Amino acid sequence: MASSKRQQIIDAVATLLSDAANPNGQIVATKMRSIAVGTTEAAAYSVYKIHEQVTPIGSKFGTLKSRLLTLAIKLQVNGDDEALDPHEQWALAQVLKDRTLGGLAIDTQETDTEWEGVEGTDTNATSAIVTFTVEYRTLLADLTQ
Repeated sequence: MASSKRQQIIDAVATLLSDAANPNGQIVATKMRSIAVGTTEAAAYSVYKIHEQVTPIGSKFGTLKSRLLTLAIKLQVNGDDEALDPHEQWALAQVLKDRTLGGLAIDTQETDTEWEGVEGTDTNATSAIVTFTVEYRTLLADLTQ
């Protein structure tokens, strides 16, 4: 079975964040809600979905749905807010350089960012969760199209 457009969008963002040009070299973005930076890694990235709002296009009997997907990118680094800042800048630029995400979306917008210290790690870690809203469309009964 083909992947849904939603999953294709998450995969596309994870691929963008796995680019070797990120601030610490090759980091592979995961698609899990929890991540941990070990003592040997400089940073870790994760992409996951939070919420989706679905609205019929035209009448409620129409064949198309407009979807607003809220997704999160969690960036975690060994270090403080200053160490996190280049990762935030880079991730934002990567995601918004093509706001259609290769034609999968109508538009992508950054919505907010939350910062926090990370407890329970062997090092001093800091994280940011940056959320984006991705607008896209699907057929009524087929999430792949």
